[in-house]
Amino acid sequence: MQVEYVEPQIPQPTAATHVQWARARRQYEASVHSYHRSIAGGDRGLHSQGPLWLQNGDSMAIRVSELHCSHDVCTETHPTPTDSGWSVSDPTVARLQAPDTSARRRMYLRIGSRYVVKALRPGRVVLAVRGVHSVSDTAVSSTQPERNLERELVVTQPVGSVRFLRKPDTVRVKQPFTLDIRAFDVEGRALAEVPIEFSYTERGIDHAGTAIPNMQIRLEAPGTTRLVARVRQLADTVTVVVVDSSATPAPR
Repeated sequence: MQVEYVEPQIPQPTAATHVQWARARRQYEASVHSYHRSIAGGDRGLHSQGPLWLQNGDSMAIRVSELHCSHDVCTETHPTPTDSGWSVSDPTVARLQAPDTSARRRMYLRIGSRYVVKALRPGRVVLAVRGVHSVSDTAVSSTQPERNLERELVVTQPVGSVRFLRKPDTVRVKQPFTLDIRAFDVEGRALAEVPIEFSYTERGIDHAGTAIPNMQIRLEAPGTTRLVARVRQLADTVTVVVVDSSATPAPR
């Protein structure tokens, strides 16, 4: 089969053309990729908001986590970066110590942990790490990964209970209602800065997040829904009957 090319002829790529293509490709890759670093601890990584939290006397491993975003998909990783040192703003509230050298050491190394933070008394401190470097420093990215990181740590008295202070029993479909969920210490005093996990399942879909004071939610389907508030192994539940708005009185 004979192939004939019509005018105008496309010129053959030159060395300069290849350089231009490579530059354009790198610019595009940088526009759709980004890297971000943060101090993470326990189960609170980059996707969580707010300070880290510990009960007085407890400890947790802390680490540098990286969030790699490609287009609109982000993945959290736990690299083993180098750094110039970790610090805590008030060593009377919390102290940093090296991970155990026992068999658990392998777990710490696997998640990139450099230190364990130990809570000594209630208070607030700032954890900091300086001069962080990893292979992500040379990756194509629209942002330069952070080199100096800080994250607040809150230490409270041990939690004795978590409770729903408002317990609605009947609500209308799609009508917002208010929940007041609080944590208390073993003597019944309210603890304002404890992160409380809140969850429920509706239509087979799990909903979860962190409770805030006087939070408002709305339920979308008639039926019975169980609301759960949890702080580690402690929990409280409320069962709510959700009825059609035309057949129920105002929520209580």
